[in-house]
Amino acid sequence: MNAGSTGEWWSYAYSPTLQSFGGDLINRETMLEAEGVLNGPEALAWGEWFQNLFVGGYAPATPADDQGFLQGRIPLWYTGSWSATAVTEQYGDDALFLPPPDLGNGPVIGAGSWQMGVTTSCSAEATPGAFEFVLSTVQPENIAMMSEATSLIPTSLAAAELTEGYAEGGAYRIFFDFAEAFAKVRPETPGYLTISSQFEQAGLSIRDGGNVQDALDDAVDNIEQDIADNDGFGFGN
Repeated sequence: MNAGSTGEWWSYAYSPTLQSFGGDLINRETMLEAEGVLNGPEALAWGEWFQNLFVGGYAPATPADDQGFLQGRIPLWYTGSWSATAVTEQYGDDALFLPPPDLGNGPVIGAGSWQMGVTTSCSAEATPGAFEFVLSTVQPENIAMMSEATSLIPTSLAAAELTEGYAEGGAYRIFFDFAEAFAKVRPETPGYLTISSQFEQAGLSIRDGGNVQDALDDAVDNIEQDIADNDGFGFGN
């Protein structure tokens, strides 16, 4: 499960499983509260399931490394498209890429990666060039170039067709199709930094055998305090 990783991996990898249970990181309609969605019955069911993966002995909580699958010590590997080349190089046609599980409310895949924009502090002289650069990053040929360099899934069909792996019939087209069908972006709010870090802290506690409800309640309290401290980040005004 790659549960020994830290940082943004937790929200990217595990909030989709929470969402498949019917919970979420925050109320998407208001972006103002996490109560009931990150600590409600569905989230509690997710946390108990997630915890049992580790305390039940199904997956190592803190593996020594991330080579267990490639070395044949672990039969299933929950990771991202960036690992696909290593898998196919190791196992060839025996490699099997599985769809995301439906845990009750449909399969979900994390979405949203590198974001680029122009800040308000950008000088008047530099702004046109900055905008031109940002717009260039969403051209199909440049999306394809980024995908080829990082092994991340292209963000448009036109770009996918310019790559070797993600074009129709390509070895990794399945990832593009999965993402197109099941992707859910992480919450689009300035409060996401706290949301993500608090979800990680709750997840680590749950992974290590802590009380699931307490861990989720603490995350909700801290997320909502951050929202209150920042006047709702502009939502609800």
